[in-house]
Amino acid sequence: GAANLEFIGSGIVGDSLSFDGEGTYQISGADFYQLQLFGGLSRIFDNAGLPITTLRFEDADGEFDVDKRFVRFPELRIRGRVAQIRSEGNYDLADGELDFKAQLQPFRSVPIFELPARLLDIFTGIFEVQLTGTIAEPKWNLFRGAQRNEPGETGAKENPSN
Repeated sequence: GAANLEFIGSGIVGDSLSFDGEGTYQISGADFYQLQLFGGLSRIFDNAGLPITTLRFEDADGEFDVDKRFVRFPELRIRGRVAQIRSEGNYDLADGELDFKAQLQPFRSVPIFELPARLLDIFTGIFEVQLTGTIAEPKWNLFRGAQRNEPGETGAKENPSN
């Protein structure tokens, strides 16, 4: 894959918690994530050379802000051939903690489906998750639809299987 990162800011070299600024990033051709829609059945299709039930996410881009210990991502987009993941959140440099909300948007990467997919976005609330924990040990929480709270409040249901 390839990555491009631009950052404009100020801080003390060697003190990663002293920086303030903003930037953009673009990553292409990476292997971010594979979502097997039907679990074991998807693996069978993949092994048979028919990866039709597995969503792969390979490209990402967006902007970020650095405010001392926090890197904020107001709109992080991870795209695959068929779907995209839109996310927003923070990464705490001091503690290594993640705090992100993410939404899977099926068919948003296929131009012919762009308009119909936008109409279906009202139903994508069932595809929303919260990501906390660390990069090494992420914790995924499923939102409870209409009961979802604002960032910083509790109310997400932890999914212990991930």
